[in-house]
Amino acid sequence: MRGSPLLALLAYACASGAGLGDGGAARPLALATSACVTGWWFEVSGPPCKAAVCSASAPPPECAFTDCEFIGYYGYLPDGTLSEGQLSWSPSQQQFSGHGGVDDLRWAVLDVGIIANYYATEGDWGPNATVPEPTECSSNELVQDGYAPYRRQTPPISTALQVAFDDGGWQAVRY
Repeated sequence: MRGSPLLALLAYACASGAGLGDGGAARPLALATSACVTGWWFEVSGPPCKAAVCSASAPPPECAFTDCEFIGYYGYLPDGTLSEGQLSWSPSQQQFSGHGGVDDLRWAVLDVGIIANYYATEGDWGPNATVPEPTECSSNELVQDGYAPYRRQTPPISTALQVAFDDGGWQAVRY
């Protein structure tokens, strides 16, 4: 008896990295390197702002728009600085605002695929405490420690994030 077409299809899916439920597309992730990780990243999706931040006494301006999402972000900067926080974000209005302050972190690739995030100053963990996280990266996707993927941001959004980081102006930032 010759091989079954179903077994051949399953063998191809396993060998190519394609998975069921993802349209058969292989995830082009590889172990992280500094060159791949450097940049600004958003969570792929977050809860609607209405559930997360719009009931505050001073809601962010993005709450006025139906596409507002409350998302996490990472900014892995070339100098080893890590900006991490949460944003209310309205893609239709091309605008975001930061929430809860920006953590003062540092990052480095310790070994291919492992990133250490640590506080640059005295913080919850003390100075130079490391948290190694297995990290995979592609040109448009970052996955740390098996959590939900982050997507690399476009140049206009990345520039706006960098300006907000540099000058501390995180409210109603346009891009």
